Amino acid sequence: MDFGELAGIFADRCMAALETHDLSAIPDEDLSQALVAAIRVFAAKAQTGETPALAHGNHTVAATDGAIFATAVLEAVGVEVFELAAWQACSNVGSRRHIHEDARSEQ
Repeated sequence: MDFGELAGIFADRCMAALETHDLSAIPDEDLSQALVAAIRVFAAKAQTGETPALAHGNHTVAATDGAIFATAVLEAVGVEVFELAAWQACSNVGSRRHIHEDARSEQ
């Protein structure tokens, strides 16, 4: 089974749990295992400037879901929003999009 098939199965099971309001169908430990790996790969891609789009077909991440997820991840790893802002100011990962937008607006 290739990665795409596994990702599709995972996504389908997550969506089914949401649609049936049965979050217990996705055990926390299993979700954590999948998210840790996915977050590490996503972060590695973002560091190279290849941040994947958070959309698939007709599904996108809503702003509210993104904010809740980001807040939960920051809390889980013990990073405060102020610390994140300081880190972003010292790196180009969090500000990369703004740099490209600024360059386009100057043209």
